[in-house]
Amino acid sequence: MATFASHDGFRHTDLDHCQEEVEDLRNALETRPVIDQAKGVLIARHGCTPDEAFDMLCTASQRNNRKVREIAAGIVSTMQDGAPDTAQPG
Repeated sequence: MATFASHDGFRHTDLDHCQEEVEDLRNALETRPVIDQAKGVLIARHGCTPDEAFDMLCTASQRNNRKVREIAAGIVSTMQDGAPDTAQPG
């Protein structure tokens, strides 16, 4: 069986694992813009750093048992809908 090297140093001996990794990377690329937009909203609203904004998203994600991208999409959607500027994670 062929061996495939990945960027993280692990070796994959199964094509299925390589395909799963590719799918995970694609999902990350698709969700990154909305997460970055939500971070921008939080930075503007709270005067925090990008890392602190991401931590806020992660905390809200854990508290609400929802994915970070869902929390981020909710913040962005609220801002795009012209709702009052009350965007807070969670």
